[in-house]
Amino acid sequence: MDDPGQPRETLTPAGIVAAFRRIAATVVATVQNRVQLLSLELQEERSWYFHTVVIAAGALFFAGCAVVVGTIAIVIFCPESARPYVMAGFAVLYVALAVALGLTLRKRTEEKRPVLKETVEQLKKDIECLGSCE
Repeated sequence: MDDPGQPRETLTPAGIVAAFRRIAATVVATVQNRVQLLSLELQEERSWYFHTVVIAAGALFFAGCAVVVGTIAIVIFCPESARPYVMAGFAVLYVALAVALGLTLRKRTEEKRPVLKETVEQLKKDIECLGSCE
């Protein structure tokens, strides 16, 4: 607060312009910071989606290879009387692998944090700060 015994300083036009320039510089710096944060989070999102798609595609590819090549090779080398049991065993194995990969993919998508979380949190902090400065 002002001391009642001291005269109040009056702002000159040059002082007002300088104050507005400082405010504008602060606003521009804050906006630049938030845009950089947004850019970083978008890059992280793109990377996350790319890696998830690669993992899913790899899982599907190798599951297909295993089903086709493995089943045919082993069934051919089994005695004819055991072939139905061998095929049933492979079916159980492939279903178990598909379930395990599906659960892994599900866990990965559930653990993912929301899109642009950091940007939203920083904007909330900015709004709180501006609200308390009034």
